[in-house]
Amino acid sequence: MAKRTTSGKPQGQSVDSLLKSKNILERLYAVELIKEKRDKEKLFELLYSESWHVREKAAEALCSWGSEIEERIIPLLEEKFWYVRAVAAYILGNVGTEKSVEPLKKHLSERNEPVRIESAKALAKIKLRKPEISEHLTQEDIKLIEENLKIARDTELLEKIKTGE
Repeated sequence: MAKRTTSGKPQGQSVDSLLKSKNILERLYAVELIKEKRDKEKLFELLYSESWHVREKAAEALCSWGSEIEERIIPLLEEKFWYVRAVAAYILGNVGTEKSVEPLKKHLSERNEPVRIESAKALAKIKLRKPEISEHLTQEDIKLIEENLKIARDTELLEKIKTGE
């Protein structure tokens, strides 16, 4: 067990050993340390983690780079692991531009529900940030986005895209 500081944070362990810990709090703390170091490459690696907590924390950290990471994230939509595709869609929902629209649209009908839902949420978020992308969305795309938001029970986002707010 790692020694702890008065703040409860592990002390004296490397980031790699914290990432291998069975303690989820230690793994999440490792992601915080990686974010503080601004180690983008390590954060990209963590998108493949089997822990959804670690993936989510790494994704949130990567979002802080904004649209500059978009080019690196788009190819992840084609990864074989569904959870990598889902987290890529999540990130693009937060940082994506019109470049992300076509790659995300391809996943609105994917068999894997989390990927479909994250792609729909991503397109809805991009549409709210950049209303001009509407010209890239067909009626069928909008219908699929709305259906997936209903499945996700994301009534707030669904209402926002219907009203354009």
